[in-house]
Amino acid sequence: MKGKILLLLFVSISVLSCKNKEEAQEVQIEEKDNSFTITVDMVVKKDDNFQIYYMEDVNEPLDPKNYIDVAVKGSENSQEVVFKLPEDVVPANIRFDLGGNKEQEPIKINSFKMNYFDKKFEAKNEAFDFFFGYNQQVTFDKVSSTATMKTQGNEDYDPICIAKPSLHDELKKMVQ
Repeated sequence: MKGKILLLLFVSISVLSCKNKEEAQEVQIEEKDNSFTITVDMVVKKDDNFQIYYMEDVNEPLDPKNYIDVAVKGSENSQEVVFKLPEDVVPANIRFDLGGNKEQEPIKINSFKMNYFDKKFEAKNEAFDFFFGYNQQVTFDKVSSTATMKTQGNEDYDPICIAKPSLHDELKKMVQ
């Protein structure tokens, strides 16, 4: 009789132990985020809003509805600004708008990163200039990796960085 009770106790403990292991394994399973993300590490000294516009075809015109807007608090320290595109969007072309604060000081760009599933791309410091062109309101100093914004006359303040073919090539590699 004692043997049966001990056997029953042993089986009960084993079953409970297995159940706890299964629950622990379930907790460890986490869903991966499959969104295309763009992260810009930069020093932005004054509060501002930055945008990434995206086109799913290189030759597609810019649709003013296809953008991600991120508010940034001004700081003397470097900070990562993350743009998470909608889950079903894979860009073939992008445009990076350098904010709307006319009082913004020059922005130091430390790196520009893109992530999609397990693929990654990063351009650091002066390499940013190899992948982006600028409108007439942006001057980029490669030595200091700094973008300086300016207005001309009565035109609207809209400093932008436009993807070059070299970035289009990197975007293609991200989805292959």
